[in-house]
Amino acid sequence: MNCPACGGPLTRKSRLRLVITGSGILVGAILLLAAVHILLAMLTAIALGIMGFYFLTWAFKGGGWWCQDCKAYPLARR
Repeated sequence: MNCPACGGPLTRKSRLRLVITGSGILVGAILLLAAVHILLAMLTAIALGIMGFYFLTWAFKGGGWWCQDCKAYPLARR
């Protein structure tokens, strides 16, 4: 399968691993946000939340596919 953006080869990552990683990062962000109320901790929790959402989006909408050339994941066509 080729990347629709650049035509490079796509590799498949484990969707289960992406879901587990994304969920773990989101849970960590929520726990950090609930435990500590300092500005730096809040900013870290927001950054972790964005990363977790990225992994979950990659797993569900991207199907786990990854382009080796342009370093992006194509969204699944549904």
